[in-house]
Amino acid sequence: MNRKLHSDEEIVKYAVNFVNGYPEAFSALYDHFADNIYRYVYYKVKSSESEDLTEIIFIKAWENRKKYDPAKSSFSSWLYTIARNTVIDHYRVYKSVDELSIDLTDHDDAKNPKLNTESILNAEKIREAISKISESYQEILLLRFIEDLEYAEIAKIIGKSEGSIRVMQFRAMKELKQVLQKMGFNE
Repeated sequence: MNRKLHSDEEIVKYAVNFVNGYPEAFSALYDHFADNIYRYVYYKVKSSESEDLTEIIFIKAWENRKKYDPAKSSFSSWLYTIARNTVIDHYRVYKSVDELSIDLTDHDDAKNPKLNTESILNAEKIREAISKISESYQEILLLRFIEDLEYAEIAKIIGKSEGSIRVMQFRAMKELKQVLQKMGFNE
């Protein structure tokens, strides 16, 4: 059904019911966050593993619902922390580092072949450049610009201060710009 919750208050209401074991609340939260979590995982692992890991993340969320405290953190921060830890665990098990895959195609312009081709080529260059910067910087850029999370939420997920996240983002962007310039990407 893929319903989206419309306010932070509504998310908190469903999160409280989720903690108390109401499947309907879990279903609403799943519908609201599933696409974002999938996208986050997709950029971190092989695309063929994304769906399975996303399901594992939500299973872990359900199993650990009593550990979530709505008074201490937002549901999305808690869920992204589970996602981040699940991806880390996945890499510990498989001990392989895959390329960061980013599809920045603007689906609204999908009917325009020229724009679509340029977008795909640019996305490939950016994906390649991002894969050349440090993993912690990749994480910051993914959470900030792909997932569009606020600094406070990223800080909770990563376990660093907001100031540290801002500094890391600045450094990540500077490093990414240098890599792109070396690659001859001047746009």
